[in-house]
Amino acid sequence: MSEPVATLISSTGDSVTVHGPGGTDTVLPVAVWQLPDARQVVVVGEGGPLIVADIDGAQLAEAIQSRWPGATMLERRTSPIASTGDSRAYDAVYCQLALDGSRCDPNYAELSAAGLHLAHA
Repeated sequence: MSEPVATLISSTGDSVTVHGPGGTDTVLPVAVWQLPDARQVVVVGEGGPLIVADIDGAQLAEAIQSRWPGATMLERRTSPIASTGDSRAYDAVYCQLALDGSRCDPNYAELSAAGLHLAHA
């Protein structure tokens, strides 16, 4: 039996828009993966610049869930969050975003077993 493999289902240049205070919008690149068990994983910061600003997690979660309801939400970020990022992404890390906007380490083993293999330290 072969190992499960996630399938990229988003288009190049796909993004999510976070509506901020004072009418400011932040557009963030995303990659959307379909797991063999039909779950979707949205990875913010894939396929474009990494997140270098401190985006409100609850607003980001709301924006993602409005387009991909029920999706697992991950962010690819520079570490630590700073005013300038490493454009080569040498210091990129993933964090998982909860519906309430809190962030934690992803369960890499669970995601890998489901077919999505993320590089991590």
